[in-house]
Amino acid sequence: SGASYADKARRAFDQQEWATASALYTLAIDQDPGCGDLYGYAIAAAAMKQDTISQLQFFDQSINNHVPFDSTFAAVKRVSFGLAHDSMYEQFMLMVQRNYSWLGRAIDSYLLNYYIYRHNAPAIITYSRKMLAGLPNDMRYLTILADALMQDSQTADALATYNHIIELDPDNYNVHLTLGNYYALAADDDDSRSRAVAHLKKANAL
Repeated sequence: SGASYADKARRAFDQQEWATASALYTLAIDQDPGCGDLYGYAIAAAAMKQDTISQLQFFDQSINNHVPFDSTFAAVKRVSFGLAHDSMYEQFMLMVQRNYSWLGRAIDSYLLNYYIYRHNAPAIITYSRKMLAGLPNDMRYLTILADALMQDSQTADALATYNHIIELDPDNYNVHLTLGNYYALAADDDDSRSRAVAHLKKANAL
């Protein structure tokens, strides 16, 4: 039965018998083609034996069997993180993006969240800008970009981005607080001190 194949596949997976697990997950998927978790484990097993062709074949099967792509992505993420191989998820997403152009923007969003989790400022900057290309005034992406620029010591660009947010949303409490704290710490001249006071007063009034 499908359940027994899935059980055998999971045992092989847990024992790190990747080739056996991959073969058994193929059988399990044939019996239960709509189960997103099976694809997550199958793709991870294929990744662990560096089989990119099988990874794409399993993903293609999931699409053909009407499994929502976000369910498959979530399953791959969960399994790869469980294996302490976070980069497996990243590499899988990049590979799918190269082969399924229609998923490009969705994958950009998933990768942005992954790089935020990894505190990878340069990648956050790249992917937040990708998202802003389609939504130039999106407050979440602008804030993510500004924070990453500041983390990456690109201070001038970070301040310009924060100020752009204020232009779009004059009552943005978090940005006023961020700018107030920044200028307070950098208060080595009258201009910085006055900016700190102005932003902190505004934040306090909100």
